[in-house]
Amino acid sequence: MNKRILSLLPVIVIMGAANMLYAQDAFLSQYFSSPMYLNPALIAKGVGDWRLSGTYRTQWQGSGAQPYTTAMVSAEKNLYTGSSRNDFLGAGLMVISDASNAGLLKRNMVSAGFSYSKALDAAGKQYFGGGLSINYSRRMLDVSKFLFQSQFGSGGYQPSAPSGENVPVPSSSYIDVTAGLQYSIKEDRSGFYAGASYFHANSPKDGAYSDNAYTIDPRLSLQMGYQQLLGDSSELQVSTIYDHQGQINRFTAGLLYKLPVKGSQLKVKTMNLGVWDRFGDAVYPYIGIEAGGWLLGLSYDVPTSKISNSFGNLQSFEISFTCLLGKKRSGPVFAY
Repeated sequence: MNKRILSLLPVIVIMGAANMLYAQDAFLSQYFSSPMYLNPALIAKGVGDWRLSGTYRTQWQGSGAQPYTTAMVSAEKNLYTGSSRNDFLGAGLMVISDASNAGLLKRNMVSAGFSYSKALDAAGKQYFGGGLSINYSRRMLDVSKFLFQSQFGSGGYQPSAPSGENVPVPSSSYIDVTAGLQYSIKEDRSGFYAGASYFHANSPKDGAYSDNAYTIDPRLSLQMGYQQLLGDSSELQVSTIYDHQGQINRFTAGLLYKLPVKGSQLKVKTMNLGVWDRFGDAVYPYIGIEAGGWLLGLSYDVPTSKISNSFGNLQSFEISFTCLLGKKRSGPVFAY
């Protein structure tokens, strides 16, 4: 292999990896903490006025592996209540930044969407709703982070040394559409919801160059959950989510136990303890602290796939924070 091919090898590898990596969407362990990303039908659902949400995930740290990071922030607003005093229209704005290999490959996305939920009974216990979001995504490769063979010498790697290569790596962008539906019912002591969302519905194209563009696989996501209040004022929740995109099928199921906290000076209402299994990938425990109008959550992924055998002790953490703002801040942080 000659010197020029060696110098271009990192670019060739990254360009190929870019297509494979972004053929799949970013995923979150705490999917329930980002309603707008989970399903646009959930935008501002159950929100009295405003809901702000933020999630940060760092994946595959340790053993020399370069971590993948995902940061997400969203703001949702309940615009008005319909004539039945139970229907409502919600709007939301979301920003996502996804990076891999210490920022060498990045994708930023801005999403704007709305939802409408219709009460199916006079008491407002059953709802059927839909939502739609328009998303603008931009992918970037940071050429300054590439390592070229010509930058290695007797003293090791010298980043200030010129590579001698003119590598045109343009960014790419696209606009796509996400649609979602959801049904929910809430009784006095129990509740149930089922929803579906469809991502990349307009089949957008991406690629580092115009002559190697590919169509992004659509992603189908199905969600379901059940809530039950217990005799000691605690609450048990069970939830599942199934995602299908291209050749990838991901199924996650878990449960959450909300334990009431009394006498807290910080006005903490419940301590939330949960565990989920992303089958064939990881098991992750979760702990959350919920007070009047805000919720802080932390989860840690324990790999169960064969990747841990290849790369050793890989660590993935995720932290989320959600709060309700405005005049109407009473009620649960999430009301699916």
